[in-house]
Amino acid sequence: MSKKNAQKKRDQLQDPQYWVAELYKSNDRACVIVGAVFLEIQLEQLLLNFLVDDKEKVEKLFDFNQPLGSFSSKISMAYCLGLIGSLLFDDLNIIRNIRNDCAHELQAIDFTNPSIVAKCKNFKLFTDPIDHTGQPAFPRDHFLSVVTLISIHLAKEIEEAKKEKRMIQGDLALGDEEIVRLPR
Repeated sequence: MSKKNAQKKRDQLQDPQYWVAELYKSNDRACVIVGAVFLEIQLEQLLLNFLVDDKEKVEKLFDFNQPLGSFSSKISMAYCLGLIGSLLFDDLNIIRNIRNDCAHELQAIDFTNPSIVAKCKNFKLFTDPIDHTGQPAFPRDHFLSVVTLISIHLAKEIEEAKKEKRMIQGDLALGDEEIVRLPR
């Protein structure tokens, strides 16, 4: 992702009305892709807020074909750093898999597709959703509810990560017979 595109995405992240409007006005396929992209942007911001304050080196990690260049790697890293829990990890991976199904099929896929319906039933954070009439929610509504719930949680965690930002440690050097930590 170019630096210009990354900044544009971060700007859109600051405006939830932008992405919420996109989710609700889009067809099913676009809804899935936009929802997943938004959560991926939030995960990237979460990681950026947590990792050391070395913009040049850290931002390179998020470039294409770099360690944090994919949605999957961002999910895994956030989990391994303790920034998200196991239920969030699992549901983000379900969203990622639904996104992959929608993005990589030539034929239109929607929330009536048996594979997508089954994946939505596997969400762990928001199980057995019902609509305003007390009936089981449609898979699209279930998906949107989970994306919204995760987004709200990540927004809080993004702010918390700033408080836990990693510090750059001093380098090590060999002394006469010991390793000495050099000052920063």
